[in-house]
Amino acid sequence: MLAIFDMSTINVERYNSELLKRCIGKYIAYVDDPDCCDDLSCPDATLICTTGWSIKRIMISFEEQSVSVVMISGQRPADFRLVIAANMLSIPIVYKMHGLYVAKVKRNVAFYFLSAKKVIRTLGYLINIGCFTKKVRIPIGILLSFVFGASRKPWMIAEILQVDHCLIWSEYWRPWHERYWCMKPRKGWAIIGNPDTAKSTKAELNADGVCYVYQTLVEDGRVSKQVMESFYDGLAIIACNKKLLVHVKWHVRGDVMARKDLESRGFIIHDERPFLAKVYIGHFSSLLGLVPIVGGSLVIFELEGHVTPKPIRQCATIIVNDMADLEKALSFPCVFDENKREQAEYYFGSYYSAIIEDSIVSQYLYS
Repeated sequence: MLAIFDMSTINVERYNSELLKRCIGKYIAYVDDPDCCDDLSCPDATLICTTGWSIKRIMISFEEQSVSVVMISGQRPADFRLVIAANMLSIPIVYKMHGLYVAKVKRNVAFYFLSAKKVIRTLGYLINIGCFTKKVRIPIGILLSFVFGASRKPWMIAEILQVDHCLIWSEYWRPWHERYWCMKPRKGWAIIGNPDTAKSTKAELNADGVCYVYQTLVEDGRVSKQVMESFYDGLAIIACNKKLLVHVKWHVRGDVMARKDLESRGFIIHDERPFLAKVYIGHFSSLLGLVPIVGGSLVIFELEGHVTPKPIRQCATIIVNDMADLEKALSFPCVFDENKREQAEYYFGSYYSAIIEDSIVSQYLYS
């Protein structure tokens, strides 16, 4: 039985849609965020919410469900519980990259107050990790790395935190994971491409308006609400002046009030797939890296206090940091640059290979 862990049900199905089609009746979804533990679209699948679970309880569940392989998508405290549980039971672990990662994340103080429940839950996981492993340096190291950006090397060398396989988008991400996340999979690396390309590359782009890709920068404490609202004010003015429709690809974790605020400005919200425009605007999202791959032009607006990751900068048609330049960029047709497509494939992966992923997972399902 395949156990797939993520923070939300939506992520489980979005990033593993092709894999799950081939594993009907053979997988269990373990979801951690109680607010995102929704029903699965597949009626044959089992959904288990692990909010507040200890490592011991996860181990018991693995044994009860006859789990033979575990798949994770991150290196968060919540993920480490499952990694430790699987390693204790000698269950193979597959790490699958599914988002744009940054080496260090800086959050403003307000985040810790606004996300108090999540912070308390995470602290509980760290305490459990320390008690279970009897190695205090692991939870303390994780805390220092996540809050202050300290190196992961002192604590990631622990064998109990290692995985067996690492599935990544492209060759670029292997040295990145080795350097910043200190990952050394026991059975090696595999390049599988980006699963999102399977949903977007065959679609026709629409010239009607632009698409703004919403990201939870305010919710995650990376950008202040004031800076974000100032950008929305400016974009709304430009849209009005240019008689431009602004479509917004919404993020599942976006704040409800922020959504209503965007709608009040006349922006059109899209919940599922992004509006397939010829011009995209954004700051930070793995979806932005797919824009050149589908033939679109990417305008990056750099926000105050937020550093745009190198992979996104390299894929951008143009980078601006004030409204005057943004208005100029949207006043004339953006010319598609074929070199940007090559950059996007290098950083964000080319076409997804279900065969490679399936071969790694299936060896533990049917052996």
